[in-house]
Order: sequence, then C-alpha cells, then structure tokens
Amino acid sequence: MNAGRIYWCLAGILKGCFLVDVSRCCVYSSYTYLYLSLMADAGIYAWGPASALTAGDVTFDRTPNPALEDAIREETPEYTEIVEIGGGAMARYLHASVDLNDDGVEETFAYPLGPIFCGPGGCNLMLFARDGDGYQLINNFPISQLPVVVSDARTQGWADLFRPESGGGAAPSFVRHFFDGERYVDAERLPAEPTPPGTAVLAGDFTLEDGIPLAPGD
Repeated sequence: MNAGRIYWCLAGILKGCFLVDVSRCCVYSSYTYLYLSLMADAGIYAWGPASALTAGDVTFDRTPNPALEDAIREETPEYTEIVEIGGGAMARYLHASVDLNDDGVEETFAYPLGPIFCGPGGCNLMLFARDGDGYQLINNFPISQLPVVVSDARTQGWADLFRPESGGGAAPSFVRHFFDGERYVDAERLPAEPTPPGTAVLAGDFTLEDGIPLAPGD
C-alpha cells in the first residue's frame, strides 16, 4: 500500500478477510465487496457482488471527450466550482460507448465522480446519444453502481438495460429498464444475484484518479 496516496480510509472486516485499497478504500472478500469511497460525502459508496472482466465487456474509456464534458455540464448547471475532495481535485468522469439500437451509431454512458454527482449508493449515470458534433441526453439515471448490463433482449429496437442499485439500507438489486420510444423507463427490480446476462458496460475496477478531470461550468 502506498500510504502517500491515501486521502482517508475506513477499514472493516468482511468474512474474516480484508484489504484496504488506496484512494478508494475497499474492503474485499471472495464473494462481495464494500466500497468506502471519496466519491461520496458519506464515505460508503456501494455494496455489490465481486466480478471479474470477461470477454466482450466494455471497459471505461480514459480518453478526454470535450463534447461529452460540455453535455455533462449542461445537465449539471450546479457544478460551478471545484469541490475540495482528495486534496482539492475537481470532479472527474468515466465514459464508454455502445450501440444500443443497432443503427450503427454508438450511444455513450457517462459516469461523473465527485460529491456533486455521487451519494452513499453510487453516482449519477448519464446516457447520451450523438447529436451532430455534440450529445443529447437520453436518460439521467439516479444514484447507480457499475457496471451497467446491456441485454440481448430489445424493446422498440433498443437493448434493455440492467442497472445496479444499493444503499440507504436497501438490499442490492438490479433495475431493469426498457425503451419506451423516447427514453428508458423502469420495468422491474431483480435480486443482485445472479447477474443478468448481457454485456457489461463501464466494467472494470477504478479509483477516482482513473477518472478524466471535469472542469466546472461558468
């Protein structure tokens, strides 16, 4: 462990085995994990089932996307100043793209990181469609965990989505969403295990430092 990178840490014991990670502070076991994170003001970021990357998963992209950053700021007008987290770093974001409706143009998931965007159960998840040189919002999902599972099942030509949720004392679960012709809407809530079949998007382990810096708006 690189002690110089630890901003603050909450350690715990889970099933008799723990490992405290840098920056994000994680408590791991072979079955479940507990994120104790700087991303959320309350410290506890998310419960969720441990999973490894598999073939076909879509990991997060570390390439800055100025047009996407403009779209995130447009949907979050309250983000106008750098929030003092982790030594005064600005908010960050992850993104990944996948074609949800087989039209040959990929939609983009954006996952901003920081107190303005996150709470004890995760962070807001935004879904955008390309709009010329920019992006148009399809959905701004509430506090979510990762990864999102893109199903092979389709509604009105768009892939169904499974979005992980937990926090606030609620048991971990997946929310299934289907496309109603304009946006994704809730369909049902399913247990966290087993993980629904499909392609995991925004998959992989990450810390706040892996996110792309997101400058605040005016």
